[in-house]
Amino acid sequence: LHEGTEQLMRNHGMVKVLQHHIFETVEAVTTDDELYIAFRELLFQATQGKLSTFFFYGMTGSGKTFSMNVVHRRLPEDLFAILGDGATVRFHAYELVGKRCFDLLNGSAEVLSALDSETGKSEVFLRVDHDGATNMVGMKEHEVADAGALLELLRSAMVRRETSATGANATSSRSHAVYCLLLPGGGRLTMIDLAGSEAAQETLFHTKQHMMQAKEINKSLATLRACLRARATGAAHV
Repeated sequence: LHEGTEQLMRNHGMVKVLQHHIFETVEAVTTDDELYIAFRELLFQATQGKLSTFFFYGMTGSGKTFSMNVVHRRLPEDLFAILGDGATVRFHAYELVGKRCFDLLNGSAEVLSALDSETGKSEVFLRVDHDGATNMVGMKEHEVADAGALLELLRSAMVRRETSATGANATSSRSHAVYCLLLPGGGRLTMIDLAGSEAAQETLFHTKQHMMQAKEINKSLATLRACLRARATGAAHV
């Protein structure tokens, strides 16, 4: 990775320099097959009763949602082949838009009576209980027993996600989308398609609303990065 930066040099003041970083354990993923193979280990771990989470993280227009779609197309058939006949899984999906959260599948009739007039989606609420666990209040879980039904739910959730045209992308994701599978044996697979970070030059032609969205997105991504760093370094507080 080649990083353009500035450095203070004696008798020259601030000068532009190029720093080089080498990541020896990172391998390039250049095809859809390689992408799914890299992801599949997390799916297998979840079927063994473990908690697996992956994030698609990067700048706007870098292909996060396209890559997520690759996973969604292949996941259902692969999952039910691993689980075997008679298995059922539970699925829910939601998106985080600024400081609000919406069900991407608009659950039961009781929930539908409380649709948000602006988005046409049912709002759900994140609540932390006395044990420190985060709960989704108002979220509808869907039970599925075959690959076709799961694929249809994944597609429906992706279609309903908040998008908007920007200078960098005609269908830029303006929310963080979370797709969660609860598997037999207590395993859980969480797939998170984050909204893209945006540099200053990418917001030059934004409307006022898009500017506020970009600010919220960049702030939330910075917070997430700090949390991941705290987890990786074993910090006492995350």
